[in-house]
Amino acid sequence: DDIEELRLTLETERQEVLGKLSFLTSNDKEYKALDERFMELTKQIKEL
Repeated sequence: DDIEELRLTLETERQEVLGKLSFLTSNDKEYKALDERFMELTKQIKEL
């Protein structure tokens, strides 16, 4: 099922982003972009 495959792909990427965020502080320059990506992935997953 394509939707289930997409959900798994998004969830995997979200976990990867979360893992990277866990090593950063909010002062790191990458943090904001990763945080925004995490929020976007979460939104996409909820919309499926």
